[in-house]
Amino acid sequence: MALLLLALLALLTLWGLLCARTPASRWPPGPRPLPLIGNLHLLWAAQQDQALMQLAKQYGPVFTVHLGHQKTVVLTGYEAVKKALVGAGQELAGRPPIAIFQLINGGGGVFFSSGPRWRAARQLTVRTLHGLGVGRAPVANKVLQELRCIMAQLDSYGGQPFPLALLRWAPSNITFALLFGQRFDYRDPVFVSLLGLVDEVMVLLGKPSVQLFNLYPRLGALLQLHRPVLRKIEEVRAILRALLEARRRRTPPRGPERSYLDALIQQGQGKDPEGLFTEANVVACVLDMVMAGTETTAATLQWAALLMGKHQRVQSLIHEELDRVLGPARLPRPEDVHALPYTNAVLHEVQRFITLLPHAPRCTVADTQLGPYLLPKGTPVLALLNSVLLDETQWETPRQFNPGHFLDVDGRFVKRPAFLPFSAGRRVCVGESLARSELFLLFAGLLQRYRLLPPPGLSAAALDTTPAPAFTARPSAQVLCAVPRPWSVADASVYTGAPARPPGSPQQVPHPHIPTGPSGFLLSLFPRSPPHWPSSGSPAGPASPANTCQAQGCHPPELGVQGDSRGCWAPRRHPPRGQPRTSIPGLLCIVPGPGPAGSPADPTLFLRLLGALWAVGQLKENGCPERVSQAGVRRVVGVCREASSKLLPHNLPDPPHEPAPGPSVEATHLGAAGGGWGAGQDV
Repeated sequence: MALLLLALLALLTLWGLLCARTPASRWPPGPRPLPLIGNLHLLWAAQQDQALMQLAKQYGPVFTVHLGHQKTVVLTGYEAVKKALVGAGQELAGRPPIAIFQLINGGGGVFFSSGPRWRAARQLTVRTLHGLGVGRAPVANKVLQELRCIMAQLDSYGGQPFPLALLRWAPSNITFALLFGQRFDYRDPVFVSLLGLVDEVMVLLGKPSVQLFNLYPRLGALLQLHRPVLRKIEEVRAILRALLEARRRRTPPRGPERSYLDALIQQGQGKDPEGLFTEANVVACVLDMVMAGTETTAATLQWAALLMGKHQRVQSLIHEELDRVLGPARLPRPEDVHALPYTNAVLHEVQRFITLLPHAPRCTVADTQLGPYLLPKGTPVLALLNSVLLDETQWETPRQFNPGHFLDVDGRFVKRPAFLPFSAGRRVCVGESLARSELFLLFAGLLQRYRLLPPPGLSAAALDTTPAPAFTARPSAQVLCAVPRPWSVADASVYTGAPARPPGSPQQVPHPHIPTGPSGFLLSLFPRSPPHWPSSGSPAGPASPANTCQAQGCHPPELGVQGDSRGCWAPRRHPPRGQPRTSIPGLLCIVPGPGPAGSPADPTLFLRLLGALWAVGQLKENGCPERVSQAGVRRVVGVCREASSKLLPHNLPDPPHEPAPGPSVEATHLGAAGGGWGAGQDV
C-alpha cells in the first residue's frame, strides 16, 4: 500500500513538473457545449456562417465552439481575421484533417494538404502558372478565344432565354487548357463528362449527410454517408488518369512545359527523395485544380451575370463606360482594367456580395499566441471570410449590392483592405491572379456585346439571388436573356435586339461607322406597327416586329452591324409548340458587302439593297398585316436612298477586326446552332 502511494505521489509530481514547463492553453470564450453534439444545436437552425456571426455578437470576434467533439476557434470581422491570417500566418499555415477530403486525396494535393507536401505542391503550382503566362498575354489570348466561343453559343439563342449554367463553359475550358495543354470543344465527351461530374461532386459535398460524416467519421462510415461522393470522385480520377497517361506519352523528359500536367510529369520523373510527387499525389494535385478551377471562377461569372440582370441601372453604366473606352469593336485586354474603373468596381462588388467560399479552415502547426489566447498545436481555426466582406466597420452598406464601395468621389477605383474573397496569408488562393484576369476579360467582353435581361414574364426584381445548396455559394438554376447590343460589332455577328434605356437616360445612338470591308453589313427592318393584331386571336405583342426580346423593354435597332452571311430570312408564322406568342413576325435581310478589305464600296450595292423589296413582299404570307408589308417597303426605299447618298462613301476605312482562331463566330452562329437562321429557326 505504501509503495502504491509513493508511486502515485511520484506521478503527480512528474505531472506537475510537465505542466510547469508547458504553458497552459488559454481558449477564447464560447457557448457551453452539450454532450456528444457540442454546440451543433446552435448552428443547424440557420446557415452556419450566419449563426456563427450571431454568436460573435455575444462572445466577441474570437470565440470557441464545439463542432461535435471537435473544439474549434472562430475568427470574425476584418481586424481579427487579418491579424490572425497575416500576423500569425506561419503558425496558421496548416489545414485541419477534414474526413471527406482525407479520403478523397489522402492528405495530398494542393488545397487540403499540410507540411512539406503542401509547400512542394504549392511552389510547383505557382511556378507553373506563371510560366504558362498567367497575368500576361499568352493566357489573355486564351481567355479572349474562349470569350468568342461562348459568345457564339449565346448568339445561337437569338436573345431567347439561356441557362445560366452555360456561362460555366468558358472559365472551365480556360482552366482545362492550362491543366491539360488543350482546349475542348463544348460538345467533347471528356469536357461534358468532367463538367457534369464536378457539378455533381460540388452538390454532394454540400449535403448535410457529408457534413455529418465530417463531424462523426466513424458513424458516417458505418452509415456509408460518404460513398456517393467517392463514387463520383473515382469517375473524375479515371478521366484524369487517362489524360495524364496520354500527356505522358507525348511529353519528352526534359521538354518545355506547356501545361500543368507537363510540370507534374517532369517533376515526378526527376529526383524526388521525399516522395512528394508520387503518382497518387500527382493525380491529387490535378484533381484539386480541376475542382477549384472549374467551380469558383465559373460560379462567380454566373453570379455577375445574374446580378447584372437584377440591377439594370448598374449594367447601363457599365455599357456607357465600355462604349466610351473600348468602342464597339475592340475586345478588352488586361491593361484596360485601369481605364474601366466602374466595370472593375462592379466585378469586385460581385465577389464581395456573394461570398463564394464563406470559410477559410486553418490549423495551428505549433502553439500559437492569438491576442490574449494561447492555442495548442493542432487547433482548428475557422476564419469567416464572409464576416469580413460584410463587416459594418469596413463597408458603408454591407448588405446591399453597391459598386460605390470600390469608387472614390471622383469615380476612380479604390482598393479596400477588407476585400478578401481569396483569403489572406500564406494560404491565399493559388489561382488568384488567373481568376482576376479571367473574370475581368470575360465579364467586360460579355457586357460589351450583350444586355442581360430577365426572361419574359419575370421582372428584374424577381430574379432569385438565393444560393443553391452546394459546397460553394453558387447561384440557383435559372435563365437569362442575352440580347445583343446593336452598336456592338465585335467579331461581326447578327444582332436582333437593343438594350432597354433606363428611365431618364438619353437614347443610345448606334455607332455611325458603316463597314465597307469583306464582312459587309446587315440591314434589319423593323417597321413600327400598332401593338395588336387585327382579328388574329393572338395576344398583344411588342410595338415592333421581329424582335422577341422587346417584351423585356428593348428598342428595335435602326441599323444592325456587319455579317458575312447572305440571304433573307423571316420567322415562322407560329411559335414553337408550348410557347406563347410574344413577338411579331418580321424580316432580317443579310446583304453581302463589298470586296476585300481596303477595296472601294461595291457600286451595285444600291441595286442589291433593292432586292430586299422582294423579301418584304413576302411578309404578308408569313403573318404580317398588309399595312406592315407596305410600311416595310417604304422603309427599304428610304434606307436605300439614304445609303446611296451618304452612308457609303468610298473612303471609309475597314473597322478594327481581331480574327478569332478556329471557326468564326458567324459561321458557328449561322450554321451549327440548330440549323441556323437559314433553316428558318425562330429567333
